[in-house]
Parts: sequence; structure tokens; C-alpha cells
Amino acid sequence: MPSSNKKQGRDFHPRLIILQIVALQCYHYITLSLLYLLSHLLTSTPLTLSLLFSPLTLTSVTSVISSLTHILAYLSTATGLMLIIEKSKKCLDFTVTVFLVHFCFCCIHSGWPGSWEWWIFNVAGVICCVCLGEWLCSWREMKEIPSLLG
Repeated sequence: MPSSNKKQGRDFHPRLIILQIVALQCYHYITLSLLYLLSHLLTSTPLTLSLLFSPLTLTSVTSVISSLTHILAYLSTATGLMLIIEKSKKCLDFTVTVFLVHFCFCCIHSGWPGSWEWWIFNVAGVICCVCLGEWLCSWREMKEIPSLLG
């Protein structure tokens, strides 16, 4: 039993975990903001800060672009998982944390997200982010193993 306590103590660094959460959340929102800026430049959609936290619907072209922007941001956040988190076994935890923080911000900004589109796009984004993030982290972990043959 003492060896498992040592292992848990060695792997558990609350300060590092909090900093990784903050860094990944910033990465997600910076990516989302840059994607909104790109969509604004390409399609002249209105650019406001409330786009980040307003409910997603499929009622207009602007809202469809907004929904796709959120999906692309989740896919890009998978790259952040590879760069910041680095471990494939932690991808699910950190991605769900990004989603829960985003959910809280949306609730504070616009109230409970009642549209089914919001839930579908965010859950699909989380699933894509976890799958791609785990694949990228596994790829990076395997890449760092030196080969004995050359």
C-alpha cells in the first residue's frame, strides 16, 4: 500500500493541474476568437464578444457559421491537449473540464442553453476533441520512444 500512496503523491500536482486547465481554457477561447475573426473576414458576419457564449441554433446562416466555428474550435483544442496536457489518458478529463467551464460561462451570459442544437454541437465537439486529442497525444508519446534499430 505505501508504494501506491507514493505513486499518487508523485503524480498529483494540484497547481500544475490548475495551470493546465487555465492554459487549455485560454487556448480554446483564443482559438474560438480567431476562428470567429476569420469567419467575419470571409463572410462579413457580425463580430461581437457575445458570440462566444450565446446559444447555438440553426435558424440563420450566421448561426450555422457560429455552430461550425465552435466545432472547429473543439478540433483545434485537441492540438492544445497535445501541446499542454501531453498525456492521452488525461484528454477526456481536460476536455470535459473545458466544456463545463464553457457551459458555466454560457449559463452566466445567456441563461440555461435550451436549444437542442447547442447541446448537439457541444457534445459532438467534445467527442471529436477527446478522440482527436487522444490520438494526437498517443502519436506524440509513441514518437518520443527512441528505436533501438536506428
